Amino acid sequence: MKISTIMKFAALSAALVVGACTTKQQAASAPPPPPPPMAAAPVRQAPGILPGSLQDFKVNVGDTVHFAYNEYNVQDQDKGTLQKQASWLNRYPSVQTVSYGKERPICTESNEDCWAQNRRGVSTITSGASS
Repeated sequence: MKISTIMKFAALSAALVVGACTTKQQAASAPPPPPPPMAAAPVRQAPGILPGSLQDFKVNVGDTVHFAYNEYNVQDQDKGTLQKQASWLNRYPSVQTVSYGKERPICTESNEDCWAQNRRGVSTITSGASS
């Protein structure tokens, strides 16, 4: 079961990276540092929300992370959200997820403010969550 959880986290991370942008970042002279070890942070539950539900994921964890222009790195303010998503998925391994980004834009205007809103990855629970 541990491998399944690791595979879900890897798939979620890969989907976010692929959905972020289509341009590769220039290779740096040194490889990026490894990510910090995952710690199971406690998730605060909002009153009246069933733990393990889609609403729990959206409200208590967050379903969206953003990227900078022409970057694949998650923005600093959203790294905590990605960590909470990983912890939540470890806590509820029976759910299956899908992540959307450029495939489903939230803004269709042709300007920088709109494009910035669309540089994101949105994870949603497709099945297995409590109602």
